[in-house]
Amino acid sequence: MHHNRHRARSGRSTRSTTTNRARTRTTVRSAARAHYQDGDAHAASQEGYYRFPVIRGNELFFVCEDDVYATTISGLDKRESGAETTPPRRLTQAHGAVQRLVVSPDGSRVAFACAEDGYTEIYVVDARGGPMKQLTHMGASYARACCFSEDGRRVYFTSSGATAEPNGDELWVVDCDGGAPMRMNLGPVHDFDVRNVNGKELVVLGRNTEDTATKHWDGYAGGAGGEIWYGTLDNLLRLDLRLPNERLLRNVGNVSWFDDEHVAFTEAGGRSTAFKAKIDTNEFNTRIVDCQGFSDSTADNEDIKYFPVRHLSIDVSRQRIVYTRGGDVFVAEVVGGEHKSPIRLPIEWRGPRTQLAKRFVHADDWIEDWDLHPEGLTMMVLVRGQPFTMGIWDGPVLSYPPATKLRSPQSSVIAPLASLAQKSQARVRHGAYLYDGERLVFVSDASGEEDIEVHWEEAERPAKRLGLHHELLGRVERLIPSPEAPLVAIVNHRNSLLIVNVETGEMRTADTSSEVDGIDDLTWSPCGNWLAYTYYLNNERSCIRILDVRNGKVFDATNPVLGDHSPAWDPDGKYLYFLGSRELEPVYDAATFGLNFPTVERPHLIILQKDLRNPLLKELRPPYDTESSSGSDYDSETDSDVGRKMDKRGNGRDYMPRKKPVVDKDDDGSDWSTVDGDSDDQILSSGDEDDDYESDASYYHEDAPPAIEIHIDGLTERVVALPMPISRYDCLCGLEDGRFMVVEYPPSRGSPGSVGLDYSSDEDDDGLGSLISYSIRDLRRSILIHGGVSEVSLSMDRKCMVVEKESDGFLELRVYKAGVRPEEEGSDSEELDQMRCDRRTGLVNLDGRIRVLVDPAREWAQMLGEVYRRLRDDLWTEKIWNETIGDDWEVMFEEYVKVLPKVSTRTEFGDLLREIAAGVCYSHVAITSGDPGRSHRRHSAGYLGADFTWDGKVGGYRILNIVKGDIWDDMRGGVLSKPGVNIHEGDILLSIDRVPLTEDVPPAALLIEKGGVEVLLTVKIDSDGKGGIDEALDRLMLKKQKNKKKDKRDDNAPKKGDVIPVRVRAMHSEIDARYRDMIQKRTERVHSLSDGVVGYLHIPDMESTGYSEFWRHYASEVRKGSLILDLRGNTGGHISELLLAKLSQRALAWDIPRRGEVQVYPSNTPGPLVMLVDQRTGSDAELMAESFRKLGLGRVVGMRTWGGLLAINGVAELIDGSELSLPSQNVLLVDEAKGVDARSDATQAYTNAVENRGVIPDVTVDISPAEYSRREDPQLDTAVREALQLLKDTGAAGVATYLRKIREDETTAAELERKLTRKPWSFSTWAPLPPTKEEEEKQLRAKRRAGRNNIPRP
Repeated sequence: MHHNRHRARSGRSTRSTTTNRARTRTTVRSAARAHYQDGDAHAASQEGYYRFPVIRGNELFFVCEDDVYATTISGLDKRESGAETTPPRRLTQAHGAVQRLVVSPDGSRVAFACAEDGYTEIYVVDARGGPMKQLTHMGASYARACCFSEDGRRVYFTSSGATAEPNGDELWVVDCDGGAPMRMNLGPVHDFDVRNVNGKELVVLGRNTEDTATKHWDGYAGGAGGEIWYGTLDNLLRLDLRLPNERLLRNVGNVSWFDDEHVAFTEAGGRSTAFKAKIDTNEFNTRIVDCQGFSDSTADNEDIKYFPVRHLSIDVSRQRIVYTRGGDVFVAEVVGGEHKSPIRLPIEWRGPRTQLAKRFVHADDWIEDWDLHPEGLTMMVLVRGQPFTMGIWDGPVLSYPPATKLRSPQSSVIAPLASLAQKSQARVRHGAYLYDGERLVFVSDASGEEDIEVHWEEAERPAKRLGLHHELLGRVERLIPSPEAPLVAIVNHRNSLLIVNVETGEMRTADTSSEVDGIDDLTWSPCGNWLAYTYYLNNERSCIRILDVRNGKVFDATNPVLGDHSPAWDPDGKYLYFLGSRELEPVYDAATFGLNFPTVERPHLIILQKDLRNPLLKELRPPYDTESSSGSDYDSETDSDVGRKMDKRGNGRDYMPRKKPVVDKDDDGSDWSTVDGDSDDQILSSGDEDDDYESDASYYHEDAPPAIEIHIDGLTERVVALPMPISRYDCLCGLEDGRFMVVEYPPSRGSPGSVGLDYSSDEDDDGLGSLISYSIRDLRRSILIHGGVSEVSLSMDRKCMVVEKESDGFLELRVYKAGVRPEEEGSDSEELDQMRCDRRTGLVNLDGRIRVLVDPAREWAQMLGEVYRRLRDDLWTEKIWNETIGDDWEVMFEEYVKVLPKVSTRTEFGDLLREIAAGVCYSHVAITSGDPGRSHRRHSAGYLGADFTWDGKVGGYRILNIVKGDIWDDMRGGVLSKPGVNIHEGDILLSIDRVPLTEDVPPAALLIEKGGVEVLLTVKIDSDGKGGIDEALDRLMLKKQKNKKKDKRDDNAPKKGDVIPVRVRAMHSEIDARYRDMIQKRTERVHSLSDGVVGYLHIPDMESTGYSEFWRHYASEVRKGSLILDLRGNTGGHISELLLAKLSQRALAWDIPRRGEVQVYPSNTPGPLVMLVDQRTGSDAELMAESFRKLGLGRVVGMRTWGGLLAINGVAELIDGSELSLPSQNVLLVDEAKGVDARSDATQAYTNAVENRGVIPDVTVDISPAEYSRREDPQLDTAVREALQLLKDTGAAGVATYLRKIREDETTAAELERKLTRKPWSFSTWAPLPPTKEEEEKQLRAKRRAGRNNIPRP
């Protein structure tokens, strides 16, 4: 009855708009709760989807079905008869998916990465099989096995564990027999291979050398195309990737040794291809002197030419290479320096294919849409693409298979989609009840393209598919049925508003918008004659528009100030409510000098008839006239006869179902055909499809309600703002009796501590609000539900409401009487059990009643088709041409459809989708994983925020580094640096929770499931214990002035050699704390190198985290004189224009106060600027860097950036919760647009220069592995030198100092103090209480007596 909240993260976009109902709440709950059905398991295939092959001698190891398998190869030298393989044997039974395996030189061990417990760790298994041994416990989100040492005893791997950035990947090494891993300190590393050549250990190292077929895109030529470093560990040289024929290798990956002289790798200047290159090293450079391709001969084969070479691996001992293409394994041998043609290995696959078995999933995890019956009798729910209806709290659950009665289609479906449709599960994305309450309308892709289906609740009446032309219908984004006719209003992906008659199939375009999501918030009038909606006039300004459905005419109902949206009809036809942003009430920013508008909207209404009075002028009523419970009690008869007209069919405008005879016009069979569910959906009908659908117009007028009257003349001037506070509102719903409901959200929708690197910065979080009811008659609001409300919607008769709430982090649906405060107590005054599913609590039991059967293979086929349709319909350019294969992308897609039967797991399917996405040849095409298809374990790892090394002499782990972070923050402060812990670097950690640590049991192994939990550490003091405060006191010589008597606590302080217990709370994540330490060290270095005249700040992304970091440091760092802006590792977002607006300011004046700091005008105007970029700088960060340079704001230092400058506008959710993001907008820089012909389509004719190239820095500086090892940052040092030079050139360094003057009164006061004060600082910080009056008198008398006694006698 609950489902977890899921939020979609989008890339750089121009505007974020919400749909009329935010229904996507899908998440992936642990599939361990799923129930499997084995009876209809997918038939075994003779081929598998093979990945990560490694060959050692005659043994081939590979990954299939997410596990490691091995097979023996024979006959490679008998090319005429072909190679043979033995049946594969399974080596692992991993709970998670195995990734990237490596095999020891002697073939006895296999190491690999696997996410067994929610974190990716390194494991090893015997090549003959057996249990998996976990080598690391780093709690990392990413890890990758690179290679074995030559003796096979150690594994080199890369991991994101213990890094200061989310996308970090550093090289580590771990012993196979146990022990903690050791960091190699070589900086970013993806590939690493070691080889002994002439007694010298040589390594080849790859940076940004991820899978060339999927990491970027076909033909990638940006700055992150990969680097190869060669040499010894202490002297690695970068390989010049220019070939002897001067061709530059732009995108290399899978780097490893081939033999003593050659390096092997893949390169994707087009589709990925395998190469070996001979390296020549001299005192000047390291270059390629010879390069040969291995897989070129397979490219001519028609069945595999569209597939890239992937997962390259080398058997150095026999000079064999192995790789995959299209899920198949190929082997090539090198004999006498010449390589033979690759051979496809005939692996007969007989794997279990357990993830293809049908299984039941929990309904509340996968709710996509819902709708109430017009009278609130039943409820329609879309769950994972499947429609169901059921009684709200009781009754059976009915399902709706695809329609079997098909109308003659108006368009054909291309072959790949038609082929997929035959073996896929149809996905229903939208559904609703029709006006009669007996039929439902669905949007289904059963034919391969989206179409409209009409289903009866009565099972004996066949469902019908309309066969609409998909190029006119498009992809349906919103669907709202009429309350009085078989009409549905549709908004498609082209932002066209369509009206469709679901009985005749007639479809007309009523309106279009040029904006993305330009038509929204559709709502029918109660009489069914009018359709109101939000229409975007431009990217930021919207109005309310009304369509007269009777004649197709549209007109604007409002003249907006900022924007009007969310119209809702008054059931009595007097008003049209809407939410408008018309008043701006700025408030001062609490952190920086500025004004903002946290809230801008409130409810308004439009008076539809001229003769209606202003509702703000209350009706005069006698004292006995109380609020009535029936009809329109909020207006007098003299106002209008509209109220009396509307009483024809009940109180006010009550919905009354019409029991009309229904003529089944489909029985003549002239236009429809019945499809056997087991056949291929072939259409058998013929004839004119319109002949049998001539509607009898008088039929619908007999019992039709009176039409709502709208006086269009002066309509935009009859807008009234209701006396409600300016706030955040949504889900406006008109109610009877002159009332409406609306959800009011709090001004701040974030939660404390939700901004950081370990959090999704800009998740689409609608927040949770309160449900408010407002009475027009009394101009009074009341709270129906206080807090926890996400959204609300009404049934067609407006008597029932569905409330989506959040309770304890879970979402739930509750159905109540519309506009009424839900019960909190029962009739016996006892508090209701709100978790009980009945009509008193309103809670709907979805999970316990709806059983959703998932067939993975059919789902994947549907998803593949939907990915194709969305790329075709939404990509920024209409034609997708893959230049690397010289063919249309559609042709390549058809070849991938043939590969789908090989796929057996969700991981394999995700891998296939990524390869397809790369073939689009543009940036920002990405598909995330959804339902993992397997039981999912998640153990919360704990972290201590420290780096350790095993010290065998003392039998514990010595603390090398203690992470500090924001010590005051419980989430971002290091555990061991908290107040009261008193542990220092150099101390020894002996045990955790009384469990001793050993070389084989590192601290991380004992912190599994300890995230956020208190732990007891046993620590041996082995440091001098001096902290920063002790050193400061020594420098100030204050300790000598203290009382010589020691504080008793000093005697109990731990001394060197003591073993003490320490109680701490383990962290959930340490990345934010490590990031803060990294920034602090960089800032201190910049200040030190520049003598404090250059400031530094790092912007980690272009979202809320980056905005927070910018303003956290900007005000203090910009005062230094010059400023370095570090965009390294910034992967983009959408706030660059906000930062550039500040950075592009120039000093116009100085405020020179009598006392205080000299202030520049505009405030905090920067001086000379320097920007740092690298290969990981991408998207919106690249737009900022390129704009920064073209505006002449300063110098750009670093490396060429990623090269992806297209824009994303939202993401699409697929049936299993996966998310597809794609670039829907091109970005054309101003100077590039100057040459565009005004008559041409700039979007099609021009691509920006940054896309697939990157931003080229003014000063190029790389960081070598040796410099990383020495903890040097030459890029930062160069930026400091550039900043100092800019300061010197502009003369801006001493401006503020020159304007600062010494005031005369300050000088006089200083001189007076020196004259009047001759002794050193001697204030006493303690004094006894002053004596009482009696004590003073007593002391005075005693003094007098003493004086008399001292008088000398004569």
